[in-house]
Amino acid sequence: MWPALKEGGYLIYSTCTFNSQENDDNVEWICRELGAELLAPLACNSAIETRCGLQFAPGISRGEGQYVAVLRKTSPARLVSAKAPKTSKRVVCGLVRGDMEAVQAETSAGTLIKAYPSVVASDIRIVEERLKAIRSGVAVAAVKGRDLIPQADLALSQAFDCCAFPQVDLTLDQALQFLRCEVLRLPDAPRGFITVTYEHLPLGFVKNLGNRANNLFPQAWRLRM
Repeated sequence: MWPALKEGGYLIYSTCTFNSQENDDNVEWICRELGAELLAPLACNSAIETRCGLQFAPGISRGEGQYVAVLRKTSPARLVSAKAPKTSKRVVCGLVRGDMEAVQAETSAGTLIKAYPSVVASDIRIVEERLKAIRSGVAVAAVKGRDLIPQADLALSQAFDCCAFPQVDLTLDQALQFLRCEVLRLPDAPRGFITVTYEHLPLGFVKNLGNRANNLFPQAWRLRM
């Protein structure tokens, strides 16, 4: 947050505690270490003036208590930029639309290709460098050696190019089998990765081996009925 504030910009520091270490001590640390000047608080009959700000307390003001201090940044603004991503040249074409940007991401499960709308891709990368993101973008494919395994997120995304894989429209019973993560048998379908659909709406992917089709629907998403 501090790097995003321009020099001369104002920061309102506020907490809901009476702890001086979280209040005045933190404000003094910001002024000393980050570069800021403290602005004198306005006179207020419903608050107690502290070393750096105002403390609102029950019995004096309405509410359960709050601390407020106002700072003005005196240090130069630092430009924030994202690291250049690793771009997968093998997956961008054919799987996602042209207005999506695909990049490699290292996860606990291995290397994953994710796609973001091009207009916000750099902003998302800046956020992910500083925060732990649980989910972001569209998971396109997992990298397994020389293979790219299409991910369920892709089939359910509007960014998916439905012509990227052969399609097989399932019956209702087959669709329920797929959503329960059961093995399918599609003897008349081409071998390799296939998009399975129900009433021509994508459900996910299988890898057809001929005698069986390996179900790529995530176990965590499976129907338990």
